[in-house]
Amino acid sequence: MNPDNPNLPALKGDYDWDAEYAADSDWITENVPGKMVVGDVELAAQVTALSKIEEKYRKVRQDEEYTEARIIGWVPKAEIYNSRFAMFFLAVGLLTEYWTGITIPGQIEEMARVGGFIGPDF
Repeated sequence: MNPDNPNLPALKGDYDWDAEYAADSDWITENVPGKMVVGDVELAAQVTALSKIEEKYRKVRQDEEYTEARIIGWVPKAEIYNSRFAMFFLAVGLLTEYWTGITIPGQIEEMARVGGFIGPDF
């Protein structure tokens, strides 16, 4: 018995868990990971399969990182920036209309005249 806790097994060397739980239907004793002996051919097959899976998910991760880094084009980050700028300038246009009385189309016309895109009205 363990002197610190009598419910635990004695702490003498390796405890035989397989003998303790051999009657339990959930307890596995064969092909336990870490205890299995795998041949060279099977090990090479596992390494090859894992390398393929690793390469597949590496490509997926790199594609996601590339898409997240882009800010131009049809990518989520560009759409978010576009919507934020649109809402900001809509609010600016509405506040300018409120304070000056010039409608948003009138403001656009005024900017075109100041920029020289529309000639003066004579």
